[in-house]
Amino acid sequence: MKSSEQVDVTNTPERRILDLSQIGMQSALSLGRFHYTRVAPGIRKQCHANWLVLQYALRGSHSYYVDGKSLEIRGGQGLRILPGEEYSSRFQKEQRGDLVWLILQVNPLPVGADLGMTETGVKDVFARLLDGELPAEFLFGEDLKASIEEVFGAWERRRDPLIQELIRNRIASVVLASALCLENFEAEEMESQNSGRVGEVMRWLEQNIEKELTVEEMAKVAGLSVPHFFREFKRFTGTSPNDFLLQKKVDRAAVRLAEKPPPTVTQIAHELGFSSSQYFSTVFRRYRGMSPTEWRSARSPSSPS
Repeated sequence: MKSSEQVDVTNTPERRILDLSQIGMQSALSLGRFHYTRVAPGIRKQCHANWLVLQYALRGSHSYYVDGKSLEIRGGQGLRILPGEEYSSRFQKEQRGDLVWLILQVNPLPVGADLGMTETGVKDVFARLLDGELPAEFLFGEDLKASIEEVFGAWERRRDPLIQELIRNRIASVVLASALCLENFEAEEMESQNSGRVGEVMRWLEQNIEKELTVEEMAKVAGLSVPHFFREFKRFTGTSPNDFLLQKKVDRAAVRLAEKPPPTVTQIAHELGFSSSQYFSTVFRRYRGMSPTEWRSARSPSSPS
């Protein structure tokens, strides 16, 4: 398990991390973002004694295992990982999508003014963010997302003193907005979104996952035009209806592959409405990073393939 408190600022073609110490920030250590256009290795188990990690799903679905609980966030949803909590992707791969994270130093807490706030304001904000009685997940709005985008857009000009002030201001806005999101959040609020039209379609997809479904059929269930439904579905889930359906089919297939005795790959492909076992294997690899047979062997080495 990775336990080092050294901030990782290594950039890759799919991952960009901003070292906020370069502009003189103290409690805000780094702002990172990954943009995956394909399945990528999951997050290895980590635990940070002195950091608060705030994650923001901009697009796609992201599943994590935090302190013994399985959690999933989608576009417009955030996740708090408190100091001392273990987290990882467990057996999951990182799916296609966009995720941003902000790392805050909280042990020790800032002394005096910080993040453009008064000493009292800083204490109040961090008290809210570190409140273990509040839910781990929260909903965030377009204003928070806009602040994040502005930071990444301005970073290359960070040597300009005014741009530095702008970046520090926007980071402070993200921190404050996150605390306010928690204040306004009720545990039922996120679930209540599923009672709407998109949620109704999501439940319908789960119940009919073995069929070949079209966007036109989904829009009809939602009672919306196809363009309107497509926009609303993507706004809520962070992904397209077809992509969501394929993800759910692969999730169901992964469960079936773990059964004993396991069904054959061809049987599962047929059950889930794939036109062929070859196409099923291609889709499975896209979302899990390995073939169905490799997945089954990795979880049950003694099982026949």
